[in-house]
Amino acid sequence: WSSVVREDPTARVVKGQMLVALKDAQNAARARWKARFVAIGCAIRGSTGAKIVENLSSTVPVSLTAVRTGLMWECLCDDGCTLALDVPGAYLLSWLSGPATWLEVDRGLRPRNAVWDGLVRPVVRIWRALYGLPRAGEDWARTCREKLVAHGYKWVKDVAEESLFVREFRHTDMVVLILVYTDDFELSGPRQETIMVHQHLSVLFGAGQEASYQLTDFVGIERSLVSVSESGVKQLYIHQTKYASFVVNSYQDEYCGGKELRSISTPCPCAELKEPPEPIATIPWIGAKGAPSLVGKLFWLARGTRPDLSVVCQKIARRVADWRRTDDAIVHRAMRYLKGSASLGLLFRGCPAESGSYILAIWADSDHAGELSDARSTTGCAVLAQAPRTWCLLDWFCKRQGAS
Repeated sequence: WSSVVREDPTARVVKGQMLVALKDAQNAARARWKARFVAIGCAIRGSTGAKIVENLSSTVPVSLTAVRTGLMWECLCDDGCTLALDVPGAYLLSWLSGPATWLEVDRGLRPRNAVWDGLVRPVVRIWRALYGLPRAGEDWARTCREKLVAHGYKWVKDVAEESLFVREFRHTDMVVLILVYTDDFELSGPRQETIMVHQHLSVLFGAGQEASYQLTDFVGIERSLVSVSESGVKQLYIHQTKYASFVVNSYQDEYCGGKELRSISTPCPCAELKEPPEPIATIPWIGAKGAPSLVGKLFWLARGTRPDLSVVCQKIARRVADWRRTDDAIVHRAMRYLKGSASLGLLFRGCPAESGSYILAIWADSDHAGELSDARSTTGCAVLAQAPRTWCLLDWFCKRQGAS
């Protein structure tokens, strides 16, 4: 390392480690152990030994709203389908940008010979975007974007998405949507054209081989085909059953000693209480340490396919910095509700004949001073794609008003 610094004072050095984790733990059929060598990017240092902190721009992965839009597009296409594509080791397809970065070779990984034994601090140059490096994510996103654009895919820039692409064809007005979430792709459109795009991207990025490329789940959102009528109306069920069950089971094991939760019919107390509130002494102790993880899990459900959890999520998210026992009770009730409703989701219905005639309907409501502590109202909004035979809930939000 001392020789490298003499030749290049701007060089950087970082250590690495091997990570082993169970991937897709919530899906028993797909769960598998996965190992990956990563750089400890939070401890990258310069030639003087000082830690380097950079403010780097990053490409935002495709949103959950876009994921639902892709599934809606499948319903609106004649013989539509949605395929999945996974790029193994995607970051390593990109060259690492920025100043030269070197990896310090751990003692246990050094070859046993006279040359290596004589080195005080051996390092090797990192040429590719190694996982864990601050620049690696953006380097891969740029490489992916440049390859797609160079091969005729249109980068959609006129919406709040940064990872959405479209493939157009001369023989049809229908298009294929390509949604990129880090190294996972979702392709939606007419079946024949979508298969063509899938095959092309598989060659372009060296995608992994799967028994079936039909999308069953994407970033935890599951897709199930309900029916296709003679008139072409397709119904899809969009849900997060496996992830919801995983969240509940993890909560039971960690905070309830493995005891099964008793389900309840609503996520929040309502005005017409049918039973007295649960005594605070019987509520598991979550505390400020465990709260962020549980709130994040509930938020992922609320933003994915569970708008019924939006109100409880916006309530507890405001209290993470000042967590109290009453907040433990709110989370516990949400988990009891999730226990009995893990399979709830969204039913998408689309008619290909209405692909150019549906409207975007926006529905809003308020609970009118429903927050008892400060008499503020909570506003909710839902955005739907609607037509006589088409109904798809694309987005929603829940927010407490700023003034009473």
